[in-house]
Amino acid sequence: MILTEIKRYVQNRKQVSVQDVARHFDMEADAARGMLGFWVNKGKLKKSVLASTCANQCACDIQEQTEIYEWNAEFNGISIEPR
Repeated sequence: MILTEIKRYVQNRKQVSVQDVARHFDMEADAARGMLGFWVNKGKLKKSVLASTCANQCACDIQEQTEIYEWNAEFNGISIEPR
């Protein structure tokens, strides 16, 4: 199940971005965001949004937001598998 694979991926890396997950699992960013959202809703992931300006240090003032997801270690024992 892809949700379980994403869970392991985030647990192993501690922090991931939507782009990391999308690239690793060869999926669109919106699909990755939705699956990460499943774990956020379960309380197993914490979501942060980082804003940064253009890395080229030009005067364009382009703002980019990066979503970062961090595993919430307090909930390691919760399973999505049916009982």
